Amino acid sequence: MGGYGASLLAVKFPELFSVCINYDGGMWNWEDMISKSRKWQPVVPILFDNDKIYYESNSSPWKFADINKDKIKGRLQFRILVGSLGLRLQKWQNHLNSLGIEMDYVDTVCRHNLKCLHEKAGDGSFQLMAEQFAKAMASKAKTSEELKAEGK
Repeated sequence: MGGYGASLLAVKFPELFSVCINYDGGMWNWEDMISKSRKWQPVVPILFDNDKIYYESNSSPWKFADINKDKIKGRLQFRILVGSLGLRLQKWQNHLNSLGIEMDYVDTVCRHNLKCLHEKAGDGSFQLMAEQFAKAMASKAKTSEELKAEGK
């Protein structure tokens, strides 16, 4: 799965995730897909039946970030490692920031190259995952203790 899919699942189901790391994923929105992308233009009619409402209801990380912003804020941490897809990723960062959702945005000298992105900024990603997983476990333990105290 790429960065778009990871970001989509994270904002669509924020209760299942504590961290989302996007390695130079193409964060296309509807307008960009139908007008600016040679890759997406032939695919949009097949995947989404040229239906923006269908796309936004099922497959738009942009829309799901709007819908779930209160579930995401302070709980789900985003990190983007930027290679050659900086313009789309900057738009995604701006969108999340406009919703009050924080993001760790790491610009690199890499192109769209996973090996290079890992070498340049992968340690920070692993550190963030460790921190977020520890927070999630502490939160889960606290919830379990609270339930036990309530006799449930």
